[in-house]
Amino acid sequence: MPILRSIINVSSRLGKRNGFAAAQLLGPIAEHVNAIIWTTDRRLRFTSAFGRPIPEIGFNPHRIIGLSLLECFKNTEPDSLPIAAHRAALEGAPQSYEFRAGDRLFDCHLSPLRSQSGAVQGVLGLAVDITERELAERTRLATEQRYRELIEEAPDVIFALDLNGNLISLNKAAERITGYRRHELLGRNIASLLEPEAARQVTERIQRALGGETSAEFELPIRTKSGQRLILEVSARLQFTHGRPSGIQGIGRDVTERKRLEAELRERQRMEAVAELAGGLAHEFNNLLTAILGYADLLVSQSAPGELVHEAAEVIQRAAERAQQLSTRLLGFARRGKQQNLLLDLHELVREVKALLDDTLPKNITVLLRTEAPNSIVKGDPGQLH
Repeated sequence: MPILRSIINVSSRLGKRNGFAAAQLLGPIAEHVNAIIWTTDRRLRFTSAFGRPIPEIGFNPHRIIGLSLLECFKNTEPDSLPIAAHRAALEGAPQSYEFRAGDRLFDCHLSPLRSQSGAVQGVLGLAVDITERELAERTRLATEQRYRELIEEAPDVIFALDLNGNLISLNKAAERITGYRRHELLGRNIASLLEPEAARQVTERIQRALGGETSAEFELPIRTKSGQRLILEVSARLQFTHGRPSGIQGIGRDVTERKRLEAELRERQRMEAVAELAGGLAHEFNNLLTAILGYADLLVSQSAPGELVHEAAEVIQRAAERAQQLSTRLLGFARRGKQQNLLLDLHELVREVKALLDDTLPKNITVLLRTEAPNSIVKGDPGQLH
């Protein structure tokens, strides 16, 4: 408090010349700044007093003149701090101390009063009530402690960098997320935790911050001590000291799991879109195949075995049936439902495919079939196996 320091300095200088005049000069000021001023002789009897009464110690400027300091502190030890300080001031040494009276706290300053010859003839005292200041300081310290605890226990990484990118402050979450101990990280450049491309981006962002961009939000991939790759969602701002950039403060949230879930959701949505498209195509194919099979059945029923039309119609039937099985597979994918689970002879399936190829391939191509599996019976969906 500059005003109080000025009063203390003035009282000390005036006390060297005329203690009573000094007390009279400073008395009115003392009342306005919640302080008391007094002078004593060498026997510590009050010779003047100014300021507000302090009932806790029996100080009343209108009634205390002529009383001894020892009487005011009769309930304390003879060598208590106030009395000892006054006696030291009588030896020529200025004194400062704090004194509590009830629930009030005073900042006290004593100066020797000297005669024209320089001999100490008494004491000039100033006591400033600093109770409110002390309470404000306690409140400030308690608030700072709460903020420190809040930062330390926060689930997100809270960090500070100097302008070169070196870590100068970290909370407990940084240890938990990165796997490093705090002393391993402090003083380390943040680029050492990043992939080369990410390190380059951080350097660019620091330069942009120095160029006027005071805050930024971005994703930052980091490598933990175990080598795991994590993604932090970072919000950072430029820090100023005396109006000049001095560092960067930031908060980083681990969004690795969220990113993984988002990717899974996007993939699921893509698959659902594909399944919906496949279902639509399958229904369209079924409509076409119904007509093809209907006419093929009609041709088979109206022709004799061995006739070219009859054989061609049977080929159409087999091809259309296989197309229906493919359509069924598409519908199964679209509905993600259960497929058929039947006993199938793989040899028979291969023979059916060979017959289809024989009917569709050019005559100059011959398909040879060799079925030698000792056990050709499996469980499955015919449409999935064709």
